[in-house]
Amino acid sequence: MLIQTEYELINNKVNKFSKEVYILKKTQTLMIEILRLLQQNDSMYPDQLFKILYIYTQKDIKYAIRKLREKGLIYKIPNLIDMRRVYYRISTRDEFSRIANRLNLEEISLYIPYIESTNLDGNTSITT
Repeated sequence: MLIQTEYELINNKVNKFSKEVYILKKTQTLMIEILRLLQQNDSMYPDQLFKILYIYTQKDIKYAIRKLREKGLIYKIPNLIDMRRVYYRISTRDEFSRIANRLNLEEISLYIPYIESTNLDGNTSITT
């Protein structure tokens, strides 16, 4: 009985860890999708992201946006016409260089293609 309890405990820990890894990979994939969309469209409302990324829940999209903002990879811009809405845009090269010391090498290598396509004035240029 003791062995079975230890086995169940280990099995629960493995299941919890695999679930956390799945959530991390799902979030990372979603973050890359958001960066790709912002790269193509300069800036977007959250509602536009929800419509395009309809296979994800709004909760997942909001979480990914929050993580990207915390990392400094995207910025929130208020809409001056309708202050209830905000735009999101990719960081410029200068903004990214200021926050790059807080990121690890994997994150930098993952996000740098999206940041490099951004001009210094914040507009994106799509390269093929």
